[in-house]
Amino acid sequence: MPSESIEHLELKRKAREILTNKYGFKDNEITEEYPHILSNGVRIEIDVFAKNSNGLKAIECGSVSKLKLITMKNEFGKENVIHIPYSEAVLKSLFYGDKDLSSKKQLLKAVFNEEIYEKLKEDKDYGFLEYNDKNKDYFYIGRFESWMAFPTNRSIIDGRKLMYEINFTISYIDKETYEITINAETNDSVSQYIELTDNTKDKIFDELKKLPSNFFTQDGIKFKTEKRRLPPLPRNWEVTEPTPCNQLTKEKLIEIENRLKWYLSEGGKFEEYPILSLVRINVRKKDLAKTLLILKPIYLLSFKFKTKKEEKAVHDSLESLKQRRNAILSGFIPEATQEEYEDLEVQIAKMQKELDE
Repeated sequence: MPSESIEHLELKRKAREILTNKYGFKDNEITEEYPHILSNGVRIEIDVFAKNSNGLKAIECGSVSKLKLITMKNEFGKENVIHIPYSEAVLKSLFYGDKDLSSKKQLLKAVFNEEIYEKLKEDKDYGFLEYNDKNKDYFYIGRFESWMAFPTNRSIIDGRKLMYEINFTISYIDKETYEITINAETNDSVSQYIELTDNTKDKIFDELKKLPSNFFTQDGIKFKTEKRRLPPLPRNWEVTEPTPCNQLTKEKLIEIENRLKWYLSEGGKFEEYPILSLVRINVRKKDLAKTLLILKPIYLLSFKFKTKKEEKAVHDSLESLKQRRNAILSGFIPEATQEEYEDLEVQIAKMQKELDE
């Protein structure tokens, strides 16, 4: 799970100095990760915020969201919002500077085969494939970072399209540590999550709450740069703080969903797009298979989803079948046969079960 970088912490320290030395705020008037509800109801976190009887200042550090920054200026006044960016050297190291990328990707493939495929290849729920020349097109590997989206038996068959649905990824942290995530990283897959039925979301919430404290949920953005205009785009996880899954509340999930909707609606104007890690965890490589078994209930809920639209279609069909059955029972359809009535009962039971799942 991405922790706050040393570079970002240093910029926040500089922000505090600016607020005290230049603007005269006292230390107890300054708050980091300040929660603020925008006029549109979306909750954001401001890196460093200061307020007293004389006024306020809001400072964003590092790779700020353009949509967030402009909205803050509209609400607080342009003169009260400050952005302290990363230096070009830091930006290069954060987003473009991995000299060992090729060797990390090779290790990633080997670790996936040894620790996930070999240990879980008999698991029928997952149906994992081995990474090899025959199956490589079913996987999707990051071009600029060492991560890989891997398929399950509930995934789309084309690896290039894995990112357009809720998916699993594995990322290289170091030789012994890897990150596992359940992600939605495109507008299509984020929309899939948003369109899950309330019943499914409630069940996912219940499963998230059962996870140990080292599992996290976090939303962020991806964005276009002068160097990167096409996918995969750089990710910015600095716009929010990760939340331990077992500390989630339904209010927090609604807050996350509102931000996702905000960026779906408005982010494209600034070439920024929402992303979601429904679950993310850093684990030792020997624990990768164990981690995926822990995540199976969430996988079964989120990868085989029913949208609100689909649920309504099933509900409407069910009501239509019930009306015909009741009409037969009441004698309004004398030409109906016993066989038709029994068939209706089977269809009704099947649809009712589908709605209840």
